[in-house]
Amino acid sequence: MDRQFQNIMLNDLVNIEKITPVSVNKISSINPAKQQLVYSAFIDFIISRYGKKVLIQSLKDAVYYKGPFNSITMITGDSAETIEREFNSWLLLYKSGCRQTTDAEIKLIHMSDDYKDSFYSVSDEGQIALLQVKDNQYRIFIKNQSDGEMIPLKKTGTQSSFNGLIFLGKSRFAVIEILTEGSKLLIYNIPEKKILKEIHLPYLFIDEVKYSDKEKFIFSARCGSHSDIYTFDIKTDQFNILTESGKNYSPLILNNKAYYVSESDKSSITELDLSTGESKSIFSSERKISDLNRVNNHTFTFFMNLNGTDTLYIMDTLSGNFTRIKTDSLSIFKPQIAGRHIYFFSFFKGSYRLFTYEYNI
Repeated sequence: MDRQFQNIMLNDLVNIEKITPVSVNKISSINPAKQQLVYSAFIDFIISRYGKKVLIQSLKDAVYYKGPFNSITMITGDSAETIEREFNSWLLLYKSGCRQTTDAEIKLIHMSDDYKDSFYSVSDEGQIALLQVKDNQYRIFIKNQSDGEMIPLKKTGTQSSFNGLIFLGKSRFAVIEILTEGSKLLIYNIPEKKILKEIHLPYLFIDEVKYSDKEKFIFSARCGSHSDIYTFDIKTDQFNILTESGKNYSPLILNNKAYYVSESDKSSITELDLSTGESKSIFSSERKISDLNRVNNHTFTFFMNLNGTDTLYIMDTLSGNFTRIKTDSLSIFKPQIAGRHIYFFSFFKGSYRLFTYEYNI
């Protein structure tokens, strides 16, 4: 959504502290976490009540009608009072019983200026690295338990951009730079504030990168129209190609096994034994699967698109079972579970921002 429309929507929405009757105004007067929660709920309500086309059209007509809420009333013919009443009923029916989102405090990680959040990583020690961008300028925000620090990033190519980052243990992180001729992984030492190593990958354009505790990257990268899975050993500089079918992405490593999404007739999660080279599909669906992320040594999360909505699941690789993680009151993107917290992006005040809340699996 355009930032202009988003700001209008935020000023035109509801004011709510809890799931109680609401009026459609002054959302900006409440704290950012509550604004985000109510905004997500209102978007879900409009889509479920009127459909996505009405929501999109209301944003397109927002300037003319002086706000998306006004344009919704004009497009649907429903009065403001009717929409408020039905929104209240919908909140009580669908949102008030969601323990994970209404009982836990949702926290905005960082929002102090015009920089936008684009990628993030959470270390095993609870550190957060947040890649932020403003007018093609990049920086890393490192947040510890009590404080934070900014690390500016300088591009090495005139037309390059930064496209992801990942913690490498406690004191290092790697950031992905996309160049016109391929990709570059920059390994950065946090205490020393300097780049330790540059890894050049010509003709490969990295989409997602993950890290194992054995000094090894696993990543998906595009080469032409193909997307495949690769590994790179930091100590030995050994580069390996794991797949060559051209439709694989979102990899991770658990217990010397690689897991990734494969696309053919169906969307499936493939398990590849890195010792034997044997591979097998452990789950497949007609629905699109995406965003595999490690939780611990034998579990990971993934998204599966159900009825147009991405639903979050957790997979146990030992039992093969998976269960849904309830996030009903939130529109989340790129979730990651670390310790007792879920971290996720959600659209807020014109851009995606990083939020977190406590969650007991």
